[in-house]
Amino acid sequence: IYDSAHWGQNDSIPTVLALFAVAQLLFGNTVVAWLSITAAIFFKPPVLVLVPLMLAHPLLSTGARRRSLILQTCAGAAGGAAIAVTLAVTFFPHPNVVGALLKFAHQFVAFSNAFPFSSLNAFNLWAFFQPFFATDRVKILALSLHAWSDLLFMATAGCIYWRYLKSRDATALLEASALVLLAFFVILTEMHERYLYYAAFFCAPLVFKPAYRWAASILSLTLLLSMVYNLTFMYLDDAKVTAINRFDFAPWFTRLCSAANVAQLIR
Repeated sequence: IYDSAHWGQNDSIPTVLALFAVAQLLFGNTVVAWLSITAAIFFKPPVLVLVPLMLAHPLLSTGARRRSLILQTCAGAAGGAAIAVTLAVTFFPHPNVVGALLKFAHQFVAFSNAFPFSSLNAFNLWAFFQPFFATDRVKILALSLHAWSDLLFMATAGCIYWRYLKSRDATALLEASALVLLAFFVILTEMHERYLYYAAFFCAPLVFKPAYRWAASILSLTLLLSMVYNLTFMYLDDAKVTAINRFDFAPWFTRLCSAANVAQLIR
């Protein structure tokens, strides 16, 4: 409510749709789950990291149940593809469907590299080591910081996906979803402060577990503090304040909050 109404962002819409998709998957409504996650992705792409978990879900079953879930997954994915085609031809007219889909996909690719900074007021791993708005194009061992963050995230997400495949706990899907969304925010560069919202929201259904109760509390607090920080930054930036460094005006505060967020992923 605060994020969408006061802050003016629509991140709560894809987050609710994504949580609804995970819930429907657990309730056995696989096709509905895939239609919901498709809608969520087209609102905001970060929830795309949940798709491998949804693909892995049928593999946790055996026999006829597994075959049924695989067929339902294929049907749901086909429904999601139909939604993608409909949106593409509606909003990106082209003489053929493939061209419309390519133009549609280009929008996601174009905006994925729109801000070449390690962190845009996001309390994540990179904010702990350097000021906000530092470039992520600096080379480390022939690779840019941006590339290293991508590789680190893929390795971390891969471990989370693998751990989910090895688990038989009823809450494993929710836990894996919360962790991979937190890893998305903590590890990747070019992160905005509001992208912590996804992980904080997904911790809420897990508050009956002590570890996630603490995580939900801490992430909610750092999310609120990060939005307050960013509003202050916007005020300083609009006023063109030069008496202080408006790009890093509270270094100890930001590093403390960043360390708190990183700690939730590690623990």
